[in-house]
Amino acid sequence: MIIKRGKVRYKFPPHSSIFQATIGDRRRCEVVYMLQEVHPLDLKKSMEPPGKPTRFTIYTGTNEIEFYPPPDKPYKVTVRYAPPIKEW
Repeated sequence: MIIKRGKVRYKFPPHSSIFQATIGDRRRCEVVYMLQEVHPLDLKKSMEPPGKPTRFTIYTGTNEIEFYPPPDKPYKVTVRYAPPIKEW
């Protein structure tokens, strides 16, 4: 997904677990960084200036993902997750 400048929340497909989230693009030979997943209550929204996001949180009730600090330009973010598990 491409995250836009200044926008921090995005809709996310239903999932059972998140494996990893990275920022950067291997195809453009950019350095790829892992993002830290934090609990929604632990996402400290301090007065950090906009820049490259370093952490994210998932709101399962609304299936939204939020990045912080707010992006200062568009970034490519790759989120690897497992879809919901269907019981028999």
